[in-house]
Amino acid sequence: MTESLEGEIRILRSLFWSDRDPDGRGFAQLADAYRRDGDPKQAFELLGDGLDRQPDFSPGHVVATRLYLEQGLFSEAEISARRALDLDLVQAAPVSYSRTSA
Repeated sequence: MTESLEGEIRILRSLFWSDRDPDGRGFAQLADAYRRDGDPKQAFELLGDGLDRQPDFSPGHVVATRLYLEQGLFSEAEISARRALDLDLVQAAPVSYSRTSA
């Protein structure tokens, strides 16, 4: 683990479920840091718990997609990528509509 990645994980762990992250959405960033550090087990655990609690949090699905691809789990990666895209389209639609209707 590089010092910068170790420091990033330490900071993200301290923020996760803190007053600055009351909904526990920091799981996606923390899981991604563990993924980049080569710790897929820890990343999968965080993603599993986080996406169970917040299934509509698209950044979690994006991180899961990357992790699945790196682990050679292509079917799971496709499912997760589709979910992330579906969520982003749903969340972006009102913004797009408001820009075109003005």
